[in-house]
Amino acid sequence: MLQPAAAPGLSLSSQLSGSSKHKKMLHPPYKASHPAEADSVLALTIGTRKEASMSAVAQAITDHEAITKVVQQYIAAGISGRSEDMKPAFHKDATIFGYLGPDLIGGPIQGLFDWVDQNPPASGLKGNIANLDIGGTAATVRLELDDWGGHRFTDMFNLLKVDGEWKIISKVFHLHG
Repeated sequence: MLQPAAAPGLSLSSQLSGSSKHKKMLHPPYKASHPAEADSVLALTIGTRKEASMSAVAQAITDHEAITKVVQQYIAAGISGRSEDMKPAFHKDATIFGYLGPDLIGGPIQGLFDWVDQNPPASGLKGNIANLDIGGTAATVRLELDDWGGHRFTDMFNLLKVDGEWKIISKVFHLHG
């Protein structure tokens, strides 16, 4: 049976991680009694890396889908004109900033909720995620919106995965002229 020989100061996981020490350690620590056994070590190492990579891809797909659902919830709330439909997409301490004409507006996200409730539903609203970038538990989304009350907006969202759920932490927007 093949047994990995750990190098002094290196764990097996660090040997398999691809570090520069790993490259020096690749040959001596593994003693195969048969050439086929040496091939199985290589297959095990490649298989482990492939499985870890596939797991990361699966997580990225899951996160992408979850973030997309949060953004779709935001768009659906614009269409319904109900802030209650929008609130679950946002963290309770979220903020909003942007210009309405020459005036910079900003503050707690409650300002957006109030605006949504005070204006008619945007029944013709169309949204398109132009960019979605995930870095671990943080993400950014660029959302292009057409016909929100007859206006076109670009929204930039920063999201954070909080207690396993993606939440919009901040919204910065541009009102197109």
